[in-house]
Amino acid sequence: MSKSNIKEMAAQIVELVGGKENINSVGHCATRLRIYIKDESKMNIEKLKRVKGVIDVVKATDQYQIVVGQIVPDLCDEIQDNYGLSEKKTKSNFKGEKSKGFKGVIGRFLELLAGCMAPVIPALSTAGFIKVLLILGTMTGVLDKTGSTYQIFDFVSDSVFYFLPLLLAYTSAKRFGTSEVLAMVLAASLLHPNWIAMVAAGKAADIFGLPVTLTTYNGSVVPIILSVWIMSKLDKVWNKIIPDVVSSFFRPLCSVIAMTVIIFVLTGPFGAIAGKYLAAGIIWLSKNAGFLAVPVLTFIGPWIGFAGMHLALIPIAIQSITTVGYDSLIIIWFLCYTVFCRRCCFSSSIKN
Repeated sequence: MSKSNIKEMAAQIVELVGGKENINSVGHCATRLRIYIKDESKMNIEKLKRVKGVIDVVKATDQYQIVVGQIVPDLCDEIQDNYGLSEKKTKSNFKGEKSKGFKGVIGRFLELLAGCMAPVIPALSTAGFIKVLLILGTMTGVLDKTGSTYQIFDFVSDSVFYFLPLLLAYTSAKRFGTSEVLAMVLAASLLHPNWIAMVAAGKAADIFGLPVTLTTYNGSVVPIILSVWIMSKLDKVWNKIIPDVVSSFFRPLCSVIAMTVIIFVLTGPFGAIAGKYLAAGIIWLSKNAGFLAVPVLTFIGPWIGFAGMHLALIPIAIQSITTVGYDSLIIIWFLCYTVFCRRCCFSSSIKN
């Protein structure tokens, strides 16, 4: 779709949801435009579904999801830039604009988690494909496992998982409306060689007398997303207490100092421990539920997929891979779920 068509499509969508004044915030995942509406009565959903390029319109928890496919990043940028709805100007918190009750809060949390993960998916899938090509190359004799070509591509694919906190720092900062560069500084500190050496040495460490948990964060997901969210909240504090005349220097300084303490003392260890227990829980389910685990998850998969929350499960698979070296449930479930959906579409096309 050309830029002019995307611009026209964006204008139609904004008009049919009640205008930009009726939009609280707008974002996107892999294939869906996610819009939070102030007054649903001003929407024309039937006409919205008939806009060229719109596949479907789905309401999930407290948001409307407009399914448009792979053009969604360009479409979202068009709406955000031309209608003053950039992510930094819209609300991004765990409560959400209209989230009410436990269901609304959980839905908003999963939506934010999926939003942080979605931009990283191409890098993860590319790393996986490179691994497959390397395996095929060695099996066919095209590549030598001890050769430099194999080794270079091997560490290139590994770098996506190792430096995942750095990638998520950027996407999370965009999602929560805070400094991408400062967020990446925090993530880089978790992966710094000197920190890795401190963890390997095993000597007790502290910051201002506060105990620091010695653990590695390469491949981790939860710690950096949680930390960047807190950093976005602290931005409001610095804006209130730091005079504008010195803000350009002291705001980033205060943010980095405060977040260094928070990430190494609180959110880092909490996220790492929570992630490990989460991975352990998935492994336990896989071992104890046996062959029933994947079929049951495959059955409920479409409902999660329809709500666009399936991307929020990727951190579980990544944490499992990081912890034990493999994932025996989520990735298999995704494969079964995809085959299931394709079979439904094929059956429907034959019937019609």
